[in-house]
Amino acid sequence: SLDSEAPALMQAMQIVDRILQAHRCTDDRDGLARYFPAAERLCANVCGRLRVSKERVDSAIYEKLVSSCSMIMVASGSADGVAKSQELLRRYMWRAPNTPQAQLCSELMLSLKDGAAGGENGAPPSGPGVKAFLEAMAKAGKP
Repeated sequence: SLDSEAPALMQAMQIVDRILQAHRCTDDRDGLARYFPAAERLCANVCGRLRVSKERVDSAIYEKLVSSCSMIMVASGSADGVAKSQELLRRYMWRAPNTPQAQLCSELMLSLKDGAAGGENGAPPSGPGVKAFLEAMAKAGKP
């Protein structure tokens, strides 16, 4: 099982998920900023120590970890959080991630330029992550 092959990575991802869940329950945007340095350090340590790559069996966990750390920063609602999220994704997420969450985060965050949304020529992002997200939203909205 993937859990037994990458227990530390899985535990780190679960902790980050708990932070996001606590935010969903409390909506404490200001409180999320205190996690920025830890999230950045966590991604740096994991990337530096594990020599991560898309070929590793635990690459999906790594993608979720980095994208969840990015989401913590964005959920703060601050311009600094968005900027830090973009930098985190540029530094630690490889091109064309495989997991839907990582695809969506990468496409949306990396399409923002100077705080303005839009991809090339101002067009909205339209990669596989965004398409999967829109399809899921359409299905969720159907009775």
